[in-house]
Amino acid sequence: MTARASDEAVTEAELLAEPATSFVALGLGSLAQLRLVDAVESRYGVFLDLDGGQEFLASVAALAAHLTEQHGISGASGA
Repeated sequence: MTARASDEAVTEAELLAEPATSFVALGLGSLAQLRLVDAVESRYGVFLDLDGGQEFLASVAALAAHLTEQHGISGASGA
């Protein structure tokens, strides 16, 4: 999902190898992050509120934690 959102700039393997590394440090820019939000919303049927803070976009670990804590989705890797 992230590889597609980033036009293959960031691979799933890169994200899963270092889940706490920020998306920005991995090269995932703002447009790719918006694509990722759209993909996550479509895949999991949730709404990620960008007006309520964007801490969940800090890293794949933060995104997975947000999906688990706020939306009850377990096993979400975010990749």
